[in-house]
Amino acid sequence: MIKRVVLVKTDRPARIDDELARLAGLRGTIPCLRDIEVAADVGGRCLGYDRMFVLSFGDAEDIAAWSDHPAHAPLRTTLLRDAELLVFEYRTPAIISLFDTKHLSY
Repeated sequence: MIKRVVLVKTDRPARIDDELARLAGLRGTIPCLRDIEVAADVGGRCLGYDRMFVLSFGDAEDIAAWSDHPAHAPLRTTLLRDAELLVFEYRTPAIISLFDTKHLSY
């Protein structure tokens, strides 16, 4: 499985919240998306990235199908126009060796 985590920073929260609500409503309706999580920050240490969503895909083909899916287009358009994004993708289960120094930055 591949998970895509997207952190969102915006000065237009109502517009972004509408799109994220639509995204959450897609749960279980698009075969290439295994799961969708949408959340708002409650910790106050988010450096302005106060909304997020996580998309779960089975494999790279699912990601490609999502990229071309009509439900993705309005979300992509709004986010790219009205928000700053941080995107992180990883395979699950994710295990990083303590000896894998390319992932260590301290």
